[in-house]
Amino acid sequence: MMTQVEPGRTIQKEQGEAIERAQQERGSKALIIIEDIDTDLIVSEIEGRVSKAWAYSFAQDGATVQGLTVAGIEQCSREAAKKGEALRVISKEHHWDAEARTWFVIVEMGRYAVPLDGGEAILLDSTLGTKQQPTRKYSKRKGRWYEVPNALDVAYSKATRNAKAKLLDPQLQERVLASALAGGRVHTPAPEQQQAAVHEAKREALQAPPGPEKIAEDQARATFYAAAKEMGLKTQTEMHERLRSVIGLACQGEHDVRTDNPNACHALREAVNRYAETTGPDKAAAWQYLTELLSAANEPSEEDVPFE
Repeated sequence: MMTQVEPGRTIQKEQGEAIERAQQERGSKALIIIEDIDTDLIVSEIEGRVSKAWAYSFAQDGATVQGLTVAGIEQCSREAAKKGEALRVISKEHHWDAEARTWFVIVEMGRYAVPLDGGEAILLDSTLGTKQQPTRKYSKRKGRWYEVPNALDVAYSKATRNAKAKLLDPQLQERVLASALAGGRVHTPAPEQQQAAVHEAKREALQAPPGPEKIAEDQARATFYAAAKEMGLKTQTEMHERLRSVIGLACQGEHDVRTDNPNACHALREAVNRYAETTGPDKAAAWQYLTELLSAANEPSEEDVPFE
């Protein structure tokens, strides 16, 4: 008997159910870790690094959690195709929630019988896969919020994964899982990776993310310090000295950025604030400008203009 997508399904209903599932994920350590694993695998594939891990396996609360990764679901699709069943996207759409800065994706997937002699494919059944994907996440390693790269692509990949998992034969999924476990095609996240994923999810649930301007500023500041490190500038003193010759950095006090030090030098922060006044409240641009000046200070020229 052919089953199809329930008539009368609306975007609002699908989005409501997706939000509810996202809340359930945030409340489950195992689901948090599973989603984190698949996000990494999807991003790796986008960047051209194809993963061989069809399954995940890790310990959680005294039990072993095992299942198929997004790559494992794709392997199931290939195995089904060998037996004359193809999973094909019927339709897909995405919606942007500007207030929450979240993508919501719907993928309608069909399971088709494809005659091996090349005849016309017959639709057997269909279903919907959805995913709500925030574009702002917190990173424990970075110690700050950041804009998720390729967030829409990640959302589409996970919505497709969810739809295919509904249509694939459970016994086929079990066989692929067993094959992956026996063949070592397994991703086992390190304990610190698991802890970080859970910590980040809790932080995101308890604290609203900052606005895009603040996230961009934090990213630009992190890029500045990373560039300084690559140039061998490891201390505030070295950074200030490098910039002083270019923008006349007015250093006073100790080169210590700790807010609890009353004698700390805040010349760098003041330079960012002054530059931002000329371009509006865009401190990200100010940090980007200072990053460029770090390199320019290596080769001073007559075109170098003191910062005023």
